[in-house]
Amino acid sequence: MVLQYRGSAALPGALGTTPATPGQAIPGTLAFKSVKAGAGAASKKVLDLPMPPPWHSSTIILAAVVNSKLGDGKPHFKQVRQGSLPNCPIAGILSALGNTKDGQNYLDGLITENIGATCRTTLGGDILAKLSSHDDADYKPQVKDLTSKRYFEVRIKNLKTEARQVHDTFYVKYTDGTDYDLVFMNSPANVLWPSVIEKACALHFGSYPAMADWRKNTANDYWKLIVGSDPGGFAVEDATDLGKISDAAREAARTPTIAASREKLPGSAPVHQWHAHAVLSGTDKTVELYDPMEAKTVTLSTEDFRKFFQTILFGKP
Repeated sequence: MVLQYRGSAALPGALGTTPATPGQAIPGTLAFKSVKAGAGAASKKVLDLPMPPPWHSSTIILAAVVNSKLGDGKPHFKQVRQGSLPNCPIAGILSALGNTKDGQNYLDGLITENIGATCRTTLGGDILAKLSSHDDADYKPQVKDLTSKRYFEVRIKNLKTEARQVHDTFYVKYTDGTDYDLVFMNSPANVLWPSVIEKACALHFGSYPAMADWRKNTANDYWKLIVGSDPGGFAVEDATDLGKISDAAREAARTPTIAASREKLPGSAPVHQWHAHAVLSGTDKTVELYDPMEAKTVTLSTEDFRKFFQTILFGKP
């Protein structure tokens, strides 16, 4: 049985699903691999890296070099926050991976931080036009060339070649430069790994809007892109056996799992409608979830989960 759930592109995000069977600190990490660029003539060359065009924003944003650390210990689901893009499946998948040992090890192996080479991002005219048209008297025009001494290699095997190298430039809310607040994927722990993976995906699709296009991309598509294989899963319906839900929730502590809420929910529902949540764990009576948009955990009874959700997807990397 193939289910295609489509709906509004407004936040919290696109959730097309097809259940299958199967700031300014010195850069550094505690878990992700970090290497220094080679010495000699090669290290003196400028590495030009692209910037994907941004999603539209009602706030003033700019592109800036962000010196936040890549990670802080093992990647964890609590380090993921969705930001202002309707791409909750990506945030949910990253959270689900960060909830299990296998998923953490997989994330840890995805990114290598490269320090020492001169890297440059030159913004194209289309991006400059989006970032440099403001009436604020204090606004300083966007700088065209952004350089730093750091980039990241992202080894998601399904990414196009140009998406494997990611410069540490990101879209941030307009600031005087003393602090940076990332606009899209970000982290309550102020680490960059979720933003780096999201940017690599945006480069793969060609832009942040193309990446978040719910009309073309389903949760299964994002799962296959990031995890490397099609997910397993099942539809959640009014007659779905509660034991089947409990079993999937308990297994989520070992197997990365996400759940898609229904397109329409009552205003009293404790979860967002049409939104991807990471499933963390469960018992015979309860299901524990992580909402990456709110960056908080939610516990539901299995009966309420069945009432509010439409799909469960899962699989190991």
